Amino acid sequence: MESTRWSIFSCTPESYQEPAKLAGLEMAVLSSESSLAAVKEGWNTNALGFDMNADLATDEQAAEFRQQLKNCRAFTAWLNEKAVGAGMFDAIWNGVTELNGIATLEPYRRKGIASSLTAYATQVAFSMGAQLAYLVPENIDASRVYQRAGYQYRASMLVFHHS
Repeated sequence: MESTRWSIFSCTPESYQEPAKLAGLEMAVLSSESSLAAVKEGWNTNALGFDMNADLATDEQAAEFRQQLKNCRAFTAWLNEKAVGAGMFDAIWNGVTELNGIATLEPYRRKGIASSLTAYATQVAFSMGAQLAYLVPENIDASRVYQRAGYQYRASMLVFHHS
């Protein structure tokens, strides 16, 4: 019996599209060299983008996560000097990476922040050697955000369970 179906979207340098610019929006790139405070800010923005009651990062969690950013990157989107969105891409392997955790704080949704964040993260991944970036949207409505950055539906992943 099928229990789960996920859509897979991908983007290449050729399909990439720059979404409309949003005034006051800036992106911070987080790596293993970033300050602990910057990494915590990104972690917390990401967590709160999915759950406004999420636990905030401890110094230990942020330090561990920062070490994981040696071969990948995380991002914090800032709108008028306020952290409003976050996400990341995984380590690039054979020219392929996955974008994940793209989130925007509830009061800032539907303004183009997630599309801009996705596009920016994708461009950084391409500049670091990725030739294909993919992601799995949480739902079909979310896929429109990614399509604005040039992501296209490629396949469905099905999960079956036996009882």
